[in-house]
Amino acid sequence: MANVIENPEVGEQVAVALAGGVIAIAASGFFVREVMKVDVNTKPKNNTDKAGNEIITDEKLTTIESLRVMVNEGAISFLNTEYFYVGIFAFVLSVALGFILIQDGDEFAGLYTAINLLVGATLSAAAGYFGMLIATAANTRTTLACVDSMTEGLKVSFASGAVMANAVVGLGILGVSLMYLIFESSSANGNDRVEFQ
Repeated sequence: MANVIENPEVGEQVAVALAGGVIAIAASGFFVREVMKVDVNTKPKNNTDKAGNEIITDEKLTTIESLRVMVNEGAISFLNTEYFYVGIFAFVLSVALGFILIQDGDEFAGLYTAINLLVGATLSAAAGYFGMLIATAANTRTTLACVDSMTEGLKVSFASGAVMANAVVGLGILGVSLMYLIFESSSANGNDRVEFQ
C-alpha cells in the first residue's frame, strides 16, 4: 500500500473505486428494501375488476404464497448444487494456474493469481446467490403489485433487477480495488506494478 499512499493520484483513483463499490452495494440494499415493501400476506388495494369481483381472493393469496415458497426452495437447492460443483472447479483451476504461472523471479506470482481467481469467483457467486433470492422474492410481489397497477408492478420488477445489477458492480469494484491494495505492495520492485495514467 506504500505506493498508493506515496502517490496521491493512484490513491485518489483507488479511493474513488472503493467509494463507487460501497455506493453500489448501498444502492443494492435500498432496492432490496423497495422490493420487500410489498406485503405478500395482504391483498392489493385495487382488488376488484370492472364487474366488481375480487381479483385476489384469500385462496389465491394462499396459492401465490405457496408457489413463492416452492420456487424459492427450488432456486436455493439449484444454487447450492451448482455452486458446489463450480466451487470445486474454481479451486482446481486456481491450483492449476498457481503452479502454471510460477515464475523464476517471483515464485508467488502464481499464488497471487490463484487467490484473485478464488476471490473473484466467490464474489461473483455471492452476487448471483443474492440476486436469485431477491428475484424469487420479487415474483410474488410483482404479481400483487400489478393488480394495483402496471406501474407499481414495473417499480417492483425494476427494483428487483437493480439489486442484482448493483450487487455485481459493487462487489466487482470492491474486489478488484481491495486486491490491488493488498497485492500492490507485495512486489519487491515497482516494475510490475499497475501504472495509472
